[in-house]
Amino acid sequence: MPRLTEKYAPRRLSEFVGLAEPRKVLGKWLGAPYPTAFLFIGPSGNGKTRAAEAIARALGIEPDSENAIFSYSYLPSRKCNLEAINELEVTCKTVPWSSSGWRVIHIAEADQMTAAAQIALLSVLDTIPAKTVFILTCNGRIKDGVVETDSGALEPRFLSRLTPIHFSTYGLNGEGKILLSRIWRTEAPDLPELNFTKILAESRNNIRAAIQVIERELLEAAQ
Repeated sequence: MPRLTEKYAPRRLSEFVGLAEPRKVLGKWLGAPYPTAFLFIGPSGNGKTRAAEAIARALGIEPDSENAIFSYSYLPSRKCNLEAINELEVTCKTVPWSSSGWRVIHIAEADQMTAAAQIALLSVLDTIPAKTVFILTCNGRIKDGVVETDSGALEPRFLSRLTPIHFSTYGLNGEGKILLSRIWRTEAPDLPELNFTKILAESRNNIRAAIQVIERELLEAAQ
């Protein structure tokens, strides 16, 4: 049986809960996409990686497909060094395999990149190839218009090349509660509902963690 976090993972932008601003901004961009670089920033478990994959699907790319080897590049921070950026620059010059011609490059935990990798990536972001979008994700927040990563490791020159999208947990409880209730009714229609508001609060509005609580409750009920 697949984990509930996978089974109920959003696949389209419209399916994300509690992320009104990212849905609005990214939805408008998808209406007339152009080469750019986004920074998805927010708490852990709030859908940043899933959103990057949803963007890829909206651009005609299936991230999990073998055919996405060149059209969807996933680069975790631990591998995002100078050598990887140099290889990435070469990859950007190859013909993407997606039918739409688009390429998505997703760099996870971007604030953990080495300083050398950041500097090397500056020139790539200055001249982003046609039909290419960079999506960098990291934990942190935007306060008073200022990007604050958890590590504070992204330098101003680098940030100036990115369009920050704040994945805030503000207003998540209402939609989050509806999602958890729907999952519970689907998976355990004969069991009484839980206190989903409390589960979200104790999970600090981390949707992934809250769904994991639901899964644990289901396992305990099956014993």
